Amino acid sequence: MSAMTDSSVDEMFEFKPSNIEGLGVFVRRDVAAGTLLIEYVGQRISKEESLRRCEADNNCIFALDDKHDIDGNVGWNPARFINHSCQPNCDAEFRNGRIWIVSRREIKAGEEVRASEIIT
Repeated sequence: MSAMTDSSVDEMFEFKPSNIEGLGVFVRRDVAAGTLLIEYVGQRISKEESLRRCEADNNCIFALDDKHDIDGNVGWNPARFINHSCQPNCDAEFRNGRIWIVSRREIKAGEEVRASEIIT
């Protein structure tokens, strides 16, 4: 599966204020458990650069492998607005070297997408 286009992101999600923090990602229609919701994309950076950016309060860093991380704090990554929650409805999964946000249960239309862990 390839990254979603801007139009498919607009069809699937609404970005609006969240009760958790800042903007949140809300589904526009019911989503089945196990659905690949969106790819977490960004700039591939070294672990050293990742540490520097984290120290500068960048909270969109995602561990990729032993040498690299993904900095999702880029305009082309709408997944950066997914909030953490103690009651998550999705998880991050590595598939073929890419990071996908996957629904862990059915998510009802209008519900906020909440991740168990986005930042590592």
